[in-house]
Amino acid sequence: CERIEVRAAGGLNGEIVKEVSEIASRLPGFEIIERTNKSIVLQNFVDPSRFSVRGLTRRLQTMISTMFGNISDFLFSRSYEDIKSVRDLREKIHQLHELMIRLLITYLEHRGLGRRIGLRNSTEAYCMLMFSDHMLRIAEHLCSIGDDLLRFRKRIWRNEEMLNLLKEFVGTASMIFEDSVNVFINTDPQRTMKILNQIFNIVDHRFSSRELLNVRDSKDTHLIERILCSLRGIMLECERIVEKVFDRFVEDGGPVCMLKETYTSA
Repeated sequence: CERIEVRAAGGLNGEIVKEVSEIASRLPGFEIIERTNKSIVLQNFVDPSRFSVRGLTRRLQTMISTMFGNISDFLFSRSYEDIKSVRDLREKIHQLHELMIRLLITYLEHRGLGRRIGLRNSTEAYCMLMFSDHMLRIAEHLCSIGDDLLRFRKRIWRNEEMLNLLKEFVGTASMIFEDSVNVFINTDPQRTMKILNQIFNIVDHRFSSRELLNVRDSKDTHLIERILCSLRGIMLECERIVEKVFDRFVEDGGPVCMLKETYTSA
């Protein structure tokens, strides 16, 4: 089992203890097993090799899909419980991200575990690490969107045109997210080109649109700009996820010449 000992010069004060406890709560399997005036000892009781990389990627996908769903449900049903649960899901995704990192470190230290956890080589391990990092950033963007929607308060329901555009934009981002993750997991280079072109078109012609900015309240304009920025950030992370397909495809010995289409990054 992994052990972490935290020490502080001059002893541990209440603020340090609280911070360490909060960090421990976000690390899957870690618990505080010993605490003195000078140190805190954390111990891991979870073996990361019991998990598969594919299983963790699907769990990350499911949780972020739920975040998208909660935001969409809020816009359609006006249920504030849906939007408030987005932050809780973000914390769970942080925990899964930490578990993924530990799993990949375990693989790099013990390559014999590759077949057991679903990894074939170090390139794939790197791609999975980057995938998990991109998923974490998408979760952060969705959490920001949820916070900004709450800042509208009841004003959000007064502008039907703005509300409909928000519904459309969130739905579009959700669709691209699902396609990007699926093409990454299935290593499908042909669909990769199509999705990349869709992303560039959406960012250039939809999420940079001035339609949403036609509101009177300057405070609302600022919030809308923030939401559009978060949506573009999600598209950027999806683009990076999809581009990792090429690394995995080439590493698997796939013929690069079969990639017939081309795209130009903005």
